[in-house]
Amino acid sequence: MFDPTTLVGIHTIVSLISLALGLGVVAELLGAHAGKIVTGLFLATALFTSVTGFLFPINGPTPALIVGVIALVVLALVFAAQAKGWRKTYAAGLVISAYFLAFVTVAQSFAKIPTLKAMPPSAFAAAEGVLLVVFIGIGFLATRAYGRGPAADAVAA
Repeated sequence: MFDPTTLVGIHTIVSLISLALGLGVVAELLGAHAGKIVTGLFLATALFTSVTGFLFPINGPTPALIVGVIALVVLALVFAAQAKGWRKTYAAGLVISAYFLAFVTVAQSFAKIPTLKAMPPSAFAAAEGVLLVVFIGIGFLATRAYGRGPAADAVAA
């Protein structure tokens, strides 16, 4: 397995916690709500995950670094939307942030789990494709539901 006291271990544990929190936040968004505590914990852990990804040995641009940069840009937009009360942008950014965590979890699963690693590349592509379609659908619904809610909700916090 891995040592949970190393950078890899801490990064992995926080990433999985962040993914779980993100899925909870997305579920809340579907109900036109975003709880301050869970959303705050999600944003903190997502930011931690993205930042610590840059602490690993880097040998030039990699897909992981590109995803990390995009994830940080999305998080910056989420924080700006939160400050400005832009509900739809806030909701969309939260869903996109959760998607990136799920995307990386699937990618790492196919890279590290022997059964998945042995599968053809088309299986990985199919899994990521299904994940993308699901998150686009959820993102549409969550943005629509949360975007109509009262401006005084967690966005203004």
